[in-house]
Amino acid sequence: MIDHCPSHCFRAKLHWSIPLHAFASPSLNFNIIALLFALTTATLFATPSRYRIELISTNEGLPHSIVYAILPDSRGFLWAGTRDGLVKYDGYSFTTYWNGIPPIKALAEDIDGSIWVGTARGVHRFNRVTGTFAPFFHNPSDANSLSNNLVQSLLVDRSGSLWIGTASGLDEFLPGSNSFRHYLAVPEESGQACEVTAITEDEMGTLWVGVQKVTASAGRQQAVPQLFRKGRGETSFKEVTLPDGMQSKQGRIYSIHSNHEKHLLCFTYSWKVNQAKILSIDKLTGRPLSVVSLPFPSAIQSGPFSFNGDHDYWASLYQLDFIVSGLYRLESLQGDSSTQELFTKDRLVLRGQVNDLKRDQAGIYWACTDDGIYKIMPQRYFFPPARTFSTPADRSRLMSRVRAIYRDREGYLWVCTDHQLLKIDEERNIVTDYSTITARSGSLSTGIVNAIFGDNENILFGLRNGLMYYNIATKQFHAVIDSLSRNAFWSFARDRSGRIWAGTINSFIAIYDRNYHLSEHLRFANEEGFLSQAVWALLYDVEGRMWAGTQFGLYRWDSVGAAPKFYQHRLNDPHSLPAGAVWGILEDRKGRIWLGVYGGGLARYHPEDDSFSTISTNEGLRSNGICALLEDNSGHIWVSTSAGLARYNPDSDTIYTYTIADGLPINEFALKAAWRDESGKLYFGGSNAIVSFYPDSLARNNHVPPIVVTSFRASDSLIATELYDGDSVVLESGLNHLDIEFAALDFLNPASNVYEYKLARVDDDWVYAGRRRFARYADLDPGTYQLSIRGANSHGVWNEKGIVIYIIIVPPFWRTLWFQGLLLCGLLFGVYQLIRLRERRYRERHARQVLEAELQALRLQMKPHFIFNTLHSIQSFILDHQTDEAHAYLTKFARLMRLALTHSEQSHISLRDEKEFLTHYVELEALRTGNTFTFDIVFPEEDLMQSVEIPPILVQPYVENAIHHGLGNKIGGNLVVRYEIVEGNYLCCTIEDSGVGREAALRMKEGSLHKSMGMGVTQKRIDLLNSIHHYQAVITITDLYDEQNAPAGTRVQIKLPIQVKAHGNSYNFHLNNDRRR
Repeated sequence: MIDHCPSHCFRAKLHWSIPLHAFASPSLNFNIIALLFALTTATLFATPSRYRIELISTNEGLPHSIVYAILPDSRGFLWAGTRDGLVKYDGYSFTTYWNGIPPIKALAEDIDGSIWVGTARGVHRFNRVTGTFAPFFHNPSDANSLSNNLVQSLLVDRSGSLWIGTASGLDEFLPGSNSFRHYLAVPEESGQACEVTAITEDEMGTLWVGVQKVTASAGRQQAVPQLFRKGRGETSFKEVTLPDGMQSKQGRIYSIHSNHEKHLLCFTYSWKVNQAKILSIDKLTGRPLSVVSLPFPSAIQSGPFSFNGDHDYWASLYQLDFIVSGLYRLESLQGDSSTQELFTKDRLVLRGQVNDLKRDQAGIYWACTDDGIYKIMPQRYFFPPARTFSTPADRSRLMSRVRAIYRDREGYLWVCTDHQLLKIDEERNIVTDYSTITARSGSLSTGIVNAIFGDNENILFGLRNGLMYYNIATKQFHAVIDSLSRNAFWSFARDRSGRIWAGTINSFIAIYDRNYHLSEHLRFANEEGFLSQAVWALLYDVEGRMWAGTQFGLYRWDSVGAAPKFYQHRLNDPHSLPAGAVWGILEDRKGRIWLGVYGGGLARYHPEDDSFSTISTNEGLRSNGICALLEDNSGHIWVSTSAGLARYNPDSDTIYTYTIADGLPINEFALKAAWRDESGKLYFGGSNAIVSFYPDSLARNNHVPPIVVTSFRASDSLIATELYDGDSVVLESGLNHLDIEFAALDFLNPASNVYEYKLARVDDDWVYAGRRRFARYADLDPGTYQLSIRGANSHGVWNEKGIVIYIIIVPPFWRTLWFQGLLLCGLLFGVYQLIRLRERRYRERHARQVLEAELQALRLQMKPHFIFNTLHSIQSFILDHQTDEAHAYLTKFARLMRLALTHSEQSHISLRDEKEFLTHYVELEALRTGNTFTFDIVFPEEDLMQSVEIPPILVQPYVENAIHHGLGNKIGGNLVVRYEIVEGNYLCCTIEDSGVGREAALRMKEGSLHKSMGMGVTQKRIDLLNSIHHYQAVITITDLYDEQNAPAGTRVQIKLPIQVKAHGNSYNFHLNNDRRR
């Protein structure tokens, strides 16, 4: 921090402030002698500066100390063009964008927010979203390219057009074609150059351009300043005729300024005659009104002049010996003000040459120099300089801390420090030191004074080892001698009867009458019985209660003689007194009791429920170490702490904090060292200093700070460096850990800006972050969130609207609505298909049951048919008296019937069971016919007999038909029944007889009344089996003929898919190849 110091003559550059109306009068003359006197007289530096200066250099993160151009943009950021690139500043840190571009000479912001950078190698457009540069250069083969690569001035007018001042004329950028339209250019063959040095636009939209026309003549260059104007809607520029005195052969127009209703100011400088001039021009007619010459000593080098502010201007001067170098502010002149007054307003001594000067939205001036960036702030926002005190020579190594402050009826300020008792006449700046005075009525020396208390007659001093009072009328000190007078006294209070209560360091409260005679004393202990309690503070309130703040808590006497009530901190009780020593007690104008608890914060007593509420660092205090309390004339509570001052508004429940950055000389204040005088001036003491001020004189910074997100990271990935109100961020599903930094763009004291934020769906209420300017969230679920951020400047002016950033975390595809909808449709479709499957299975099961019933009925039909034939054979044996044959036949029939009854209840039987049944049946038929035919029954290998299955009584009807109709009419026939595996997965049953053939058998049956049902029933069974088990059973009947083509029998083949018995009742219709080998 660099304060105004008239004795310092740093290398600097100066900015002058001059009223517009002063130049409207041609009669105004400047006296060179008076001017030089003004520049060298001591009175030039006697006036305190109304501005506070802070240097921002490489120590604060600036990439290079040489800064050529500065730009406060429309969004609140500050941009600087340095030797090492383009820099963006948010009040906390710098972001550097480097693209290998040369030193930056000019900056401008277009209507899209892009930053245009003028350099010695073209003009560059910086995209702040992507962080990339788009360069534009001069191309000799392209007539629509930039006129010259040297760019020194840029302007974006009210219509959004970009004007570029080059070394070869003025260019207008055409964004549609990325080309340039040229103005004020001169032909190359003329040997001249038209260098644009300044551009501005007035309130009517007229462009004013200052150029330097360079002509080479006789081996020497001449630079003639010229001024051009172009009204709104006009297509060309018109030259403004300058007065004869300004047509110097070696000069230039450094700057043009317009902030007056009718007048325009131009600053020119001629280095040939070392003379600066100010030209006033009528905006409507372009007619010069007046010229003011500002002569300087020969050693002066004048740099660019800058104009800022509504009623004042700045100008810069630079001199090698620093006698008059610096930055000057000039106010509007009134009447016959002398030349001297022009330069006696403000001089700011800056190190380094001033290259550019701009003012931001909050009224802060930014001066870029060869030494860094100077922040120039109005002093009205800061505390006045503190009064400091010297320490006695013999105690120079000791810290001199202010212990007590008091102003008496005569207006003298009494200040007690660790080593001094001082009486100060502030108006005449006279200090009287009473540190070595010995009081009368005893030999007591002043020693260390802990407390001061007074009335219209006397001032009472509480010493480390007793009491002493000072009589204002006699100006004499007197010691108070009694049994308690050797105690250390720390606090005083007067009750309504006029008695003085004095608190000591060892649990005593002494009560004195008006003449300082001890009338009584109180000694008390806390609830734990500790007697040694220092009484740091006493207060007698309007209700007649006495309050005593001690080391361990608070006491209250409701009446004299009554037992006190003791308050102390209770664990887990937020409504009890905060933990710590009570150093201050204050009753405000509304009768509210406030307590300063060192270590616990600011507490308020609530009599309605005998409880306390606390304001601490959680609510905005910089420290809980409360040193003293004062109330100002507006009802605000001022709190001195170990880390600065705080102003609390009880009505709005708001806190403003002040630190060294706000002009305080110290941050750490002393215990109990505070006073408010009758005029409302507040005094706070600290280490070797007193801060005094009128609270109403501290101007409030009413600038509402823009809020912006300066860094947005998701799972350590940088997503954006600038986000504004309404912006949206779309993140993938895995990027759900957020780190967000934000800033309130107010640069007065950014370290004291405060913030609060709320993330909808996560935070129920606003999260007060204080001076912390970041927010972190982890493991956010997919969805849309609204992040709201609000901020306040260092004076508590909030941006109530703030900004809202929309954060969209895309869910994984399996959590998206389309996928969930598709999944639901699939689920519904699956349920539908399941229902259909169940219905189909139900129908199939029902149909199978019907078919099984029909098949069972067909099987049952086979039994009577078979039984009838067998019983007929047994009857024949009996009638023929063949008893033995009938007995053997009946035995075989009984066994066959047992097998038939068993098989009739099964849908499939093994080949082994089929072989046993069929063998018994054929043997019975052979026995019945008297063995008139022979037979062979062939089955597959034994390992398939048990596993391969076949429907029961399926082959028997065809065997029966072959015996009865084929072999029954022929003696000596043969029957072959063969079971074999064919085509890999089929069981083929072949019934072949050598009988008479089907034709002969049919002719023999024509006369018979008996109709065989076996074949028909079997065919129906085959059809039902095909339907139930999805068989592909095939029955083939072939008539056999001999060599003479005579009928030789019949062959029936039944082809069934193999059914292999599996676990339970399921069937596998495949046979492994290795089992068929």
